[in-house]
Amino acid sequence: MTKFLPGDLAGVGTMVDSCRACADCRDGYEQYCKVQGVLTYGSREKDGKGITQGGYSDRLVVDEHFALKVPANLAPAAVAPLLCAGITTYSPLRHWKVGPGQMVGVVG
Repeated sequence: MTKFLPGDLAGVGTMVDSCRACADCRDGYEQYCKVQGVLTYGSREKDGKGITQGGYSDRLVVDEHFALKVPANLAPAAVAPLLCAGITTYSPLRHWKVGPGQMVGVVG
């Protein structure tokens, strides 16, 4: 079963796979996987045969758990920055429960 159909536009962030068995993965913190986290750029692929090349790749293999379906009404060029810089900002704001009236500094 897949959440994608042929022709669907998929977005991929900074990860393409993880072990999904360690405590961090089971708790939804795959980015902290110490067993076999596979980042989009510069990570050893799970098969051990290559290094991920991210946007410089001719093709990309990613587990659908790490891909997002991009709605047809959104422009890909507007969505793409959210998959890196956007989540880099959103994730800590959510983690620390930042809300209206609070001040933060974003360094990137």
